[in-house]
Amino acid sequence: MNKGYLIFVQAGEQKDYLSQAIALSQSIKIFNKINNVTLMTNCVLTSEQRKYFDKIIGIPGTDEADTQDWKIQNRHKIYEASPYAETIVLDSDMLCLDSIDYWWNILGNTDLYFTNEVKNYLGEKAKTNILYRKTFIKNNLPNIYCGMFYFKKTKYNDNFFAVLSEVMQNYKAYARKYCIEHIQQWCSLDVSTAITCKIMKHNNKIASPNLTFTHMKTKLQNWNVEENWLQDIPVAYDNKLNIKINNVVQKQLLHYVQDNFLTNELKEIIQNLWKEKTYSLA
Repeated sequence: MNKGYLIFVQAGEQKDYLSQAIALSQSIKIFNKINNVTLMTNCVLTSEQRKYFDKIIGIPGTDEADTQDWKIQNRHKIYEASPYAETIVLDSDMLCLDSIDYWWNILGNTDLYFTNEVKNYLGEKAKTNILYRKTFIKNNLPNIYCGMFYFKKTKYNDNFFAVLSEVMQNYKAYARKYCIEHIQQWCSLDVSTAITCKIMKHNNKIASPNLTFTHMKTKLQNWNVEENWLQDIPVAYDNKLNIKINNVVQKQLLHYVQDNFLTNELKEIIQNLWKEKTYSLA
């Protein structure tokens, strides 16, 4: 397969990432013509759940997150496992709200791209917040957000992801070396990738304000509310998956963060639209 999306979900995590991944896959297929979606997981799926993905692959090798509550340590294996020549990797707690097919033409001009700026709900560039990004700011690390990234299968990327694997497998040692001013005690894909970018002297070769996503961490919105922003901020949507947050229409990729955003009513809307799209192509 030539191009496609990959979503990672590991069993044992406290959140229902599988339901989120299903909704994300459906939303990609509703709005996009290039809509191959692979799920990388060790979950056991029912036949009903499997139909929402084009391919389901296991997590190769030993489980490096076996003793961890937050199952992040196996994510460096995404590159090795992807069945595509070109891959866009997305976090499961996202929704695609209109077509991003045009991204592939932009991303085709590079081999490796990481989101380094995110938007707030107003569609504006979100200001980097020290509450979330202290390790990056204090240590002058690249401002990497792995909620969305892209790669081709190349020799350079073979090397890049081999280094990323080394960093994640030995996170404490690399954090002590590259995060002297402030160490994040737990391993995350964002920090590990930023360290790898610093080691490899990697910078994005392309720049586009559209190659990003809306990140709904509360402090990025300049709201004076709790992290579970749904308690205070109104959300509305219709049966065409037009979503408004605080009366502002959301576009492209929405990283909603809060699990209770994906209500049963919203799942039903996505399911109905997916059925309409699937049956119209049959």
